[in-house]
Amino acid sequence: MQKLETLEMGNCYHIFNRGVNKENIFKNPGNYPYFLSKYYQYISPVADTFAYCLLRNHFHFLIRIKKNIVIDGDTTFFADLDYKEKLSYISQQFSHLFNCYAQAINKQNLRTGGLFQHRFKRILVKDEFQFDNLIWYIHSNPLKHRFVKDFQLYPYSSYPILIGRRDTWLMQDELFARFGGRAAFIDHHLQQQKYYMALANFDETFANT
Repeated sequence: MQKLETLEMGNCYHIFNRGVNKENIFKNPGNYPYFLSKYYQYISPVADTFAYCLLRNHFHFLIRIKKNIVIDGDTTFFADLDYKEKLSYISQQFSHLFNCYAQAINKQNLRTGGLFQHRFKRILVKDEFQFDNLIWYIHSNPLKHRFVKDFQLYPYSSYPILIGRRDTWLMQDELFARFGGRAAFIDHHLQQQKYYMALANFDETFANT
């Protein structure tokens, strides 16, 4: 079995997983906000979130593990743990999220057994180029899987939240600063979609010749 990256404080990661045997993990529209509410409960204390996309049978997140973690307003509990205990605590928060969600889905759908395929995957983000590309990759997943013809229309990704003029727990200001502002962030996505669609049309034309 491939060794998984350790979630180290201060590092950014692409987090993803899918349902066991490609089974849907989101069974109805209400499951999406419920998952996000549990994600916020368990993960926001230990990680900053830049982007996400929830699809029927899998999900993607781009996160950064926090260096300074506050647990229920207590600044000393986490600080008093040794390094291995800190890493274990962070990992356990993800386990709590997935176990809690799986139990709720099993109860709702009268099912038993695991919901997710193995342990969740994580890829260390090593540079800014990889980071910026992941933002578009995550937001474009509904387009890639042909759920929508325009990624902006998909309701279960962070894109409409990020560009909305409202408060959010996502790292909106930091993201906009990376791209040169809100307008530049939007333009980057639209240009990427235009490029993607041009390639898709080319591939379709090529396949039919």
